[in-house]
Amino acid sequence: MISKIFKRAVHIPAVPLNTATISRVLGDSNQSSAGVSVTPETALGYPAIWRGVNIRAGTVGRIPLNVLKRVGVGKEIDDNHPAQRLLVEQPNSEQSAKSFKTLLESHAILSGGGFAFIARDEFGQPTELIPLAPENVMPFRENGRLGYSIVADGGMTVELAENILHIKGLSWDGINGLGITDILRESIGLGLAAQKWQSIFFKNGAAPQTVIELPGTLRNKEAVERFRAMWGKRHKGIENAHQPALLENGAQLKSFSVSPNDAEMLATREFEIKQVASMIGIPSNYLGDPTRTSFASLEIENRTFLRDLQDPLTNWESECYRKLLTPAEKDRRSHVIEFDKEQIERPDLTTFTSALISQVNNGLLTLDEARNKMNMPPLPDGEGSHFRIPLNMGVIGDDEAEPDDEPTDSDVSTAASFVLSRTLTSCAERIAADAKTRSKHGDVDKFNEWRGQIETRHQRVISRQVEPATNMVAVARKQCPEDIQANILKTFFATISERYAQASEGASKDNLPIRVAEASSEVARLINKLAR
Repeated sequence: MISKIFKRAVHIPAVPLNTATISRVLGDSNQSSAGVSVTPETALGYPAIWRGVNIRAGTVGRIPLNVLKRVGVGKEIDDNHPAQRLLVEQPNSEQSAKSFKTLLESHAILSGGGFAFIARDEFGQPTELIPLAPENVMPFRENGRLGYSIVADGGMTVELAENILHIKGLSWDGINGLGITDILRESIGLGLAAQKWQSIFFKNGAAPQTVIELPGTLRNKEAVERFRAMWGKRHKGIENAHQPALLENGAQLKSFSVSPNDAEMLATREFEIKQVASMIGIPSNYLGDPTRTSFASLEIENRTFLRDLQDPLTNWESECYRKLLTPAEKDRRSHVIEFDKEQIERPDLTTFTSALISQVNNGLLTLDEARNKMNMPPLPDGEGSHFRIPLNMGVIGDDEAEPDDEPTDSDVSTAASFVLSRTLTSCAERIAADAKTRSKHGDVDKFNEWRGQIETRHQRVISRQVEPATNMVAVARKQCPEDIQANILKTFFATISERYAQASEGASKDNLPIRVAEASSEVARLINKLAR
């Protein structure tokens, strides 16, 4: 309804006057000085353009674009937002999110603008994003308002700006984007012309510049033409290259090598690869530039590509923010739309893992959140849902400031339990090492004999190790240290013996070491719970 009102209020141009439309009307507006017509379609016939557009548009297409909801000082993905499904899963019934973003970005590169109609429900929420052919859309301003004229099904409609997702290229007037086929027509035309010239070069034979001297007796014009046709049929084309020549009646063959001008034309094609890479904003080695480059230079070029890619990504983010969020969401600043740039900036596995470890140990991520970034499931029983913090750090100025609060009994008890847990885990690791040695030969009977002696073999050493920690727990809980230590050690050895018994039951010589190793991992988790 709003579109119909707006449609009556503006002057509708008879024809959208963009580059593609002018080309259809005039026929030669896209002709370059090299004599080649340059349009988005013909430009894609140049391999370097095809590859370059695929790389940049494909990179944009594969990065997740999420609707994020602000939560306190942070942000999280809002899976319930209607735009989230469109941007991450399926924007319309025919496309995936990746193919949709790739299509609009390729239109923006080549034609200066990628367009999509935003279908909405009765509440104004987006329900579909339908791509539009850029040659059928023209942005214009009428009476100070921005609109889009769209040619479809033999007619023309006008839509409000808020109903058109417009991914612009570089713009001169802020309304119409400029594509590389518009502004860089001469450079692309030169590359297409060089490609065509080289094709003709090979089509005309392996020796394209050949002179045949005929004897003076062969003066009949028809005879000369028959000889020319016979020679072309015999030697023209790549498939006939290097065929032996048979000359009759005193004819002589003179062949010329490739001229310096021809050799320069061949070198032009290598130069054009660098030109195309510069146009699209990707490293030339991505397009097969044969120039030798050191590994360090390649790494710098790759980082430069990712840095330069921030411009088109920001273009997408700002346009989706303006068109796909409600006015209330923008007024409250409750939501933003952002690419998950970590997907393209992720370093090698070693560096990435080290960064995650640092974030986990400094309380920026939980262990489960870090595991999720590596596509691993969360730990069982919520073990990975807690934040870790370094215990040997403080706030600047703490040495001079008086503490505001005294530690509570609960704080002391928590710290004591933590120390006891670490101590018992260390003791369990000691026994696990012994279990590994006892099981490596696969003798189940000898392993069970050792299992029955675990407490006898290790109790004295382990009692001394856990005594300081159990004393701390006793003080915090105001209980008898001897009673706490006795109960903890009894449960400790019983848990370990029972788990190793389960591992050895039904075990064979071949799988005993594996089952014992699995049991040791399980014991560490059970013992960690024991001190709580």
